[in-house]
Amino acid sequence: MENFAGTYTPNTSSKANKSEISGPKLILSEDGTYLFDGLEGIGLKKQGTWKTGGNDGLVEFYDKNGNLSEWASPYDNDDDHSLSFEYRGGQDPETILFVKIRAE
Repeated sequence: MENFAGTYTPNTSSKANKSEISGPKLILSEDGTYLFDGLEGIGLKKQGTWKTGGNDGLVEFYDKNGNLSEWASPYDNDDDHSLSFEYRGGQDPETILFVKIRAE
């Protein structure tokens, strides 16, 4: 988990509307908690817990009641970490890649 702990922002080269995804941040702490600024179309709550090693190696996100609220596909290329989320903001689901901009 410590490899993925850090602050993430959306990759603006995504097909999703850039004005909608320019501001949100996702902060993953080493203690297994997270904070999310919010982005409509991604099922993450504002805060909760997270863990790695879910089904097929997914990163799982839980709300404050312990219910699975979202998952992401992790990518780990040397020191470059990112998380891929399904974005359901339009008619057809798209993928948004959140890239790690700094370690926590």
